[in-house]
Formats: sequence, C-alpha cells, structure tokens
Amino acid sequence: MNLFRNCLLDIHEGNAPKREYYYKKNVYAGRFLDELNIYLANRTASGKSSETIRCETIHICDFLAFIEKSGISSIAEITAENLLEFLRGINPDYSDQWKRAHAYTVRKFLNCPELGLVFPYDVDTLLLGYRHIKNQRLESYYTADEIRAVMDAVDRSTQWGKTIYAMMLLACVYGLRVSDIRGLQLKSLHWKEKTVSLYQIKTKRYVELPLTDEITLALLDYIKNVRPESDDPHVFLRHTRPYIPYSSKDNFGSKVSYYFKKSGVNICGKHHGLHSMRHSLATNLLGEDTAVNEIASILGHSSIKSTKPYIWSDIKHLKMCALEVDSYGC
Repeated sequence: MNLFRNCLLDIHEGNAPKREYYYKKNVYAGRFLDELNIYLANRTASGKSSETIRCETIHICDFLAFIEKSGISSIAEITAENLLEFLRGINPDYSDQWKRAHAYTVRKFLNCPELGLVFPYDVDTLLLGYRHIKNQRLESYYTADEIRAVMDAVDRSTQWGKTIYAMMLLACVYGLRVSDIRGLQLKSLHWKEKTVSLYQIKTKRYVELPLTDEITLALLDYIKNVRPESDDPHVFLRHTRPYIPYSSKDNFGSKVSYYFKKSGVNICGKHHGLHSMRHSLATNLLGEDTAVNEIASILGHSSIKSTKPYIWSDIKHLKMCALEVDSYGC
C-alpha cells in the first residue's frame, strides 16, 4: 500500500512515476548506526561504486543486527567467538561465496581507519582463515531434451507466455545474458538479412547471430500480438502503463522457474532460470565437440578463461579447457 501511495504522490506532484518502488530492506537504524555511516563515508571517499557500497551495506547490516541482538554494546567488545558465530549462522541455503563475501566485508569494516578499533586478536588472520570453497556453485546444466521440455511447458496462448517464450528462446538458442535480452532493441533485428546484432551490455563486445526461423516466428508473434505501441526502441516492454523497458533488477527468475517446475524436469540442487539456459547451451555445444574458442565466441567471451565456468559440469570435455603449460619454467 505504501508503495502505491508513493507512486500516486509522484503523479500528484507532477513527477514522472519511478520505474519501480520498493521497500528498503537493509535499512539499519540500531545502536551502531554512527559506525556504519563512518564506514560508508570512507568507502565513498575511496571512490567505490554505488553498487559495491550497496552490496557491502547488506553484509554489514546483517552483521550489526547480529551483534546487537547478541547483547554487545560496543563494537570494540566483539570477540573472535562472536565473529565465527555470525559466519556460521548465515543461512545454510546461501552459497559459500555469499558467506565469503560477508567475511571479507566484515574484515574491511572492522579495519576501517576512521573507526580506530583495537582488538586483542588479529581480525585479518581470523577472517582470512575462515574456510570456504572458492569455486562452489550449483549445477546449471540441462540436456537439450530437458530444455525442450521446459519450452514446451510455456502456454503461448497468453500475452505473458508469448513474451517469456521469446526471451527463453534467446537464452537457450543464442546464450544471451538476461541483460542483453532486456536491452535488445528493434534495430538489432535485421529481418531481411536474417541476423541479430548487438553490443553486449556486460562485455561491450559486438556479436552477430543468425535469425533462426523459430526465433523469427516467436519474436514476430510477440511484437505483433503483445508488444504495446510505443516509440521506445527496446523489443521487450512491460504490458501495462507506463510502457517502459524492464528494470535492470528484473531477471525473470520466478517466471522461468515456474516453467522448469511445470515441465517435470529435475531441478533438485540446480539453478533453473534464464542463465541456466545459457550454461546448458555451452555444455551441450561442448558435448557436440564444438571447439571451446567457438563457444567463447558464441557466448561473447573475450577469453576462454571466462567460458570455463559455463562448462565445468561436463567432466568428459573439461580437458579441452585446460590452459597450456608455460614450458619456459620447466
């Protein structure tokens, strides 16, 4: 209700409605607010990006809420046991990398020069020694038959079905990132030449791909029967007013996950979103003996090193990704 009220207030005051309204879930207003603000001011002065500061704020707010709940009245009173208890208490469903990020950020917070904190133990040694599996990740691979089953589960008689089907095709056939699907523009679709060309948002690399018949039909179905009339250059627009592109925070995870579950495909212990379709394309191509450098080109990677995480689950072909050993030191 408050979010709706904020939207109405913007309209009433003559301001354009924001792309999205949301609650600030990580607002901290507890006992250690001054220390938090000192640290954030330090990070801002150091030139850190707003996204970096946002992520660090999440971790620090979690930590401050924990120690306050533990009855600690001063940050200088934090013990080594408190730190380890906090790290062990992080939701076990979170990845090990998320836990590692907490440890890394808390270490920086406690070592902030402006806070002038002194502890009877070495914070660096303690938190740097916190055990983690650096490359832990959930499997993201599905066979071609499983991907087809997921695509067949989409009800293409509805507006949303036509929309998400086209998006999913772009992910599983071209391996496009979610950001590139969201950012795809009408000028990128060359109907006569039967190609799709774009500069990838993440890497800024230019890619040109063949416009297959299946994708052509899916895009035309969406553009003709679903896409609102708008001068906006983006292919995919929201179905309701104002007709604007999707937010950079919208990864369509819950939408795509619904069709994975509906298809009956086994998703236990595996990612099941648009990005998993990108992973699956890479692994399936490798299984067809496609050269790794070609897969890297298709995915828009500038280096084979970037492609390796996408095909880590294909043990049979992992040796193809092995880097050459420098013989000069032998």
